[in-house]
Amino acid sequence: MPFAKCRIDVTFALAKTTFPNGSQVLDLAGHRGQVSLANNGMKLADMGVLAARGLTGIAVRDDQVTIAVGNVASGGNGLMNTIFVGTMYLAVTDFSGSPEVSFVVNSSSGFLQRIQAAPPNAYPEPQDVASIIGGLARQAGYAFRNHGVSAKISGQYLAGTLMDQIGRVAGATQTLVLLDQGMPHIWPNGGAPDFPPATLSAETGMRG
Repeated sequence: MPFAKCRIDVTFALAKTTFPNGSQVLDLAGHRGQVSLANNGMKLADMGVLAARGLTGIAVRDDQVTIAVGNVASGGNGLMNTIFVGTMYLAVTDFSGSPEVSFVVNSSSGFLQRIQAAPPNAYPEPQDVASIIGGLARQAGYAFRNHGVSAKISGQYLAGTLMDQIGRVAGATQTLVLLDQGMPHIWPNGGAPDFPPATLSAETGMRG
């Protein structure tokens, strides 16, 4: 069975400090890695910047990692698709395979918004669920997409993190919430994610 050569590109974005070259963004392409995520081939100085931040509360600094994957075309380039955007909460340099040193990152979508304190919000009068969740999403720094939710709710006093507050509104109205690549999506009770289906065929690059 033939195999297609694939690539994994990783982008690290620091919220407040910089890498040794002075940039807040580090793009890695052409390295060996796996989406678990273990990455081989980074410069030790760049690993050190991220790993050191793990000792000073990396999660609450909102440092981000973005992962894109795709096939490598004959010219060395190919269509890349972003499959993950998340907050790093653990970053360590792994010397166990020396002389090949790996950098291991643990991250989660919406991690900072799940642990960071937020002011309470009150909605005593009837209000659209989509409007409430959309407003909370914007407070968290997210874009937002409504997939047909039209329910209303009233008498709500919401406390906790912003993700806690979104979860309470969703639970009270049986609204489905999905955080996908930094964007909360909502569907009504009985609904389901309706993203466009992926077409798998030889014409779209499927092998085997």
